[in-house]
Amino acid sequence: MNKVAVSFNNKLNLTSQKLQAKLSGLNLVVLDIYQPLLDLVTNPTNYGFFEARKACCGTGLVETSILCNAKSPGTCKNATE
Repeated sequence: MNKVAVSFNNKLNLTSQKLQAKLSGLNLVVLDIYQPLLDLVTNPTNYGFFEARKACCGTGLVETSILCNAKSPGTCKNATE
């Protein structure tokens, strides 16, 4: 999955640069959420977490849903970690 995301982001950046070169009045903003999220998952202790590869809501390996919170049924007791 990471290779696909990196490939997509590279193509998006290249396409954005080409469009901006062709259309002088065009302002594009490309936000890179991949690198910060990857860093969070691979270095959780840098952000005050201890576990970043296992979901706390029991719905899968990664849970980023707004429905995953301290009041959700089945949320682990140490959700802040």
